[in-house]
Amino acid sequence: MTGHCLYDLPSDILEHIFQFFKVQDCLNIVARVCRRFYKIVNDSGALWRSLKTDAEFDVDSFELVIVNHAKHFRDLALQFSQKRVRYNSPAMHIENTLALCKNLRHLDLSYNTSITTIEFLSEINCLTSLILTGCTSIEPNNTMNCLKYNGSCLKVLNISHCQFGDEHIASLINVVVKNLTSLELFHAESTALFSIHNAREILETRDLKELALSPNWGPPPIWADFLEEYQHVNFGEHFKAHLERIKLANFYILTRKKICNITCVNHLSLICIRICTVYYF
Repeated sequence: MTGHCLYDLPSDILEHIFQFFKVQDCLNIVARVCRRFYKIVNDSGALWRSLKTDAEFDVDSFELVIVNHAKHFRDLALQFSQKRVRYNSPAMHIENTLALCKNLRHLDLSYNTSITTIEFLSEINCLTSLILTGCTSIEPNNTMNCLKYNGSCLKVLNISHCQFGDEHIASLINVVVKNLTSLELFHAESTALFSIHNAREILETRDLKELALSPNWGPPPIWADFLEEYQHVNFGEHFKAHLERIKLANFYILTRKKICNITCVNHLSLICIRICTVYYF
């Protein structure tokens, strides 16, 4: 290669080499070398198939990175608040931009508190993974309605730490059971408290590989039987933490069915009431 340099390589070879750089390095370093490199970086679809960032974009960088390459994205992680874009752009600018990402397969919006709706899902026909962890600005009803009509291809759904309450559980389960027909992994920790009946309803209709919920009291030994029944499912950390309560001193396992005898304050209260009744009457 004597007398030759990197610039002399064919564009397709350069494009392949540039794929080993981070997107930020391509934009900030490679694209500034010369006009040819700038054109390769900005015109190459291969370089923009995957972008994972937790950077807080300003309006100009959002246009340069996200808007200009929306059609190329297959895997996009646009995490954290993005407040600068939200408050310095027209209403729904981020959501409208996501609607342009029609070829997305994986979308991670973890802790993106600027997103207020996921109606853009109607424009993305092949999305298989949706991460909405901590997206607290999206109304639960909006989430459920959009998933109801646009979630049939989803294999992964994470709505942990979102603004769901106990009053939304029935509707959420109805969407999971009836509409998310391809679902394999479902996470909804720190949203609402799910009962064994809720968890069983999901697992009886969806062949999940992973289920992460925040369980109600139960009590824990009953949940232990439930987890043993579904050993093929990988349960979340909240389940495991709940079962740790079995090891507390006031739990006594009496049978193989893990029937639990709990020595509690209520028993002491009942004794006190009986003593007072004898004393006064």
